[in-house]
Amino acid sequence: MRWLSSLVFLAVACGAQHVAPEVIQLARIKMKMNENLQHLPNYTCLQTIERSVRSAGTGRYKPVDTLRLEVALVNGKELFAWPGEQRFQEREISELAPGGAIGNGDFALHAKAVFLSNVATFEFVGREQREGRDVLKYSYRVPQFASGYILRVSSQQAVVGFRGVVWSCCAAI
Repeated sequence: MRWLSSLVFLAVACGAQHVAPEVIQLARIKMKMNENLQHLPNYTCLQTIERSVRSAGTGRYKPVDTLRLEVALVNGKELFAWPGEQRFQEREISELAPGGAIGNGDFALHAKAVFLSNVATFEFVGREQREGRDVLKYSYRVPQFASGYILRVSSQQAVVGFRGVVWSCCAAI
């Protein structure tokens, strides 16, 4: 992360060609996320997962099941338990959800892969309005070869890439 802030600093300090405001804002986003993710506390929460399948004929989703799990982030690892269990155990989420597709990482691991590593590529999408505020929209992509995200379906598993979107308030730009 230091190299990113150094790059922005050098570009500005050396009078280099104009650096687009959205590039500077992305550097700010990454630095702030780095700061936040480095100081995540251990915590627990209750997660509800609604799983469904899409019918090939209609293209509509049909509910399959709903899982309620307690999730703990402890020392950078996600641990799982059934609601009301006395303690969390180090076990795969697929042990709690046999059959069907399941994955983990929603609480910190995906964000760390996107913002604390160099595996995600970002692209500025543009400006838009969200909830009455001007925001900058960035898309990101983590390709399969660089991903550590494992998707499981029953006894089968595969490393998959993932992508997403980040919005940032652009009032400071």
